[in-house]
Amino acid sequence: MMEFNFAYLFIWFAFFPICILVHELGHAFFITLWGWKVTNIQVGWGDTLIKIGKLSVNKMFFIGGLCSYERPDHVSKIKKAFVHLGGVFFNALFIGVLYWLSFFFKTEYIGYLNFMNSLLILICLIPCNDPRGYPSDGKQFLRLLRKETA
Repeated sequence: MMEFNFAYLFIWFAFFPICILVHELGHAFFITLWGWKVTNIQVGWGDTLIKIGKLSVNKMFFIGGLCSYERPDHVSKIKKAFVHLGGVFFNALFIGVLYWLSFFFKTEYIGYLNFMNSLLILICLIPCNDPRGYPSDGKQFLRLLRKETA
């Protein structure tokens, strides 16, 4: 049985932003692939702590993220779907890469990262709005399937 200690809390605050960044880069990858413009990538909520180019790390860097972009008016549903699910794809790819690395580096931290990535995938696929009112990836994808605006 795993007992709580402050090391686990530190690991959460240190590693979850990495998972969020990978997720947002997944959205940005497909946005860029389709030739659209990424305007901002945010890790966390709240006021900006650090800004490097289009990347902002916000005060609550351990909670959520956002990839803002501009796209043309008429875009195929398949392109929209790849953008909406791009973060989930990248988190899944990251899990695979970390799993492969676990054969070479015997450390429990890879397992922590894989758990956090898996949790982030599940959270992002729940069709809901976050507390700020932004729709989750799952909700946007569901809207797209239902032929609503997404």
